[in-house]
Amino acid sequence: MSTIKKMFIVFMFGVTSFFFVTAKSYSDEKNFYIPVGLTYDSIYWWRGIELNGKGAGVLWPKIGIEVSGITAYVTAGINQDYVMATEKGDRQLAKSYHEFDYGIEYAYSKDSLNSTIGIKYTHYPFYDSSGAAVDPSFVEAYGIASYTAFIVPAIEVYYDYYVEETADKTPVNQDIYAKLSLFKDLANADNFTCKTGVWAAYYNNAYLDRKGFSDAGITLSTSYLYGSVTFFSAFNYARTLLKDFYILYDSDGNGKSSELKNHLWADFGVSTKL
Repeated sequence: MSTIKKMFIVFMFGVTSFFFVTAKSYSDEKNFYIPVGLTYDSIYWWRGIELNGKGAGVLWPKIGIEVSGITAYVTAGINQDYVMATEKGDRQLAKSYHEFDYGIEYAYSKDSLNSTIGIKYTHYPFYDSSGAAVDPSFVEAYGIASYTAFIVPAIEVYYDYYVEETADKTPVNQDIYAKLSLFKDLANADNFTCKTGVWAAYYNNAYLDRKGFSDAGITLSTSYLYGSVTFFSAFNYARTLLKDFYILYDSDGNGKSSELKNHLWADFGVSTKL
């Protein structure tokens, strides 16, 4: 295990231990929560591509510990093809796409400004059990800010530090992804919200040597609060913008691949705080 992995695991263990030790006192002040959630995405949309392949969905269970706006969390990304595969070889391949995210973030809101900063480690434990392939796991720092108005602008910036472990333990590549979104509420009453939004994004992908405007899209989302439980859904269309970010897909199995440019998918989920 690399030094950076060890440091990150120790850091997360220390933060989590602190939260557990102080749980009682914070709970008395109603500042301690355990957020849990489950989301299903009909594709794994990732910065202009369907990351796990055409039409391959992903299930996201998540649990965390929140104290005064600071949340430590663990999320698993379970590849849908792993559940649906009938052949051993197909299941083994699908398993390599599973991921685990270990992170900590801080959310802050004042007046109309909402912001979140965080850091997480994205781990692909089954990517290559033999150790022969380059490790795609990475550490990511991120910041998200939005301003509530008639039209809600939001900016997201991600900085990825890839941990490539080869025989020589080199090299390390760094990615930057920036996304600008504009949202508008269509309905907001009686614990129900419906909104629409558009976005465009720029991606400097050093890991794959790709750079430029990667994707743009439109979304329609709903959320409903029932007691302390939130149910949400979203329907999305996105367009991969530059050729660098196209992936090839053999849609009819005839051996002739075409560029996958247009993407449609849906998200469904439920979350609460215990």
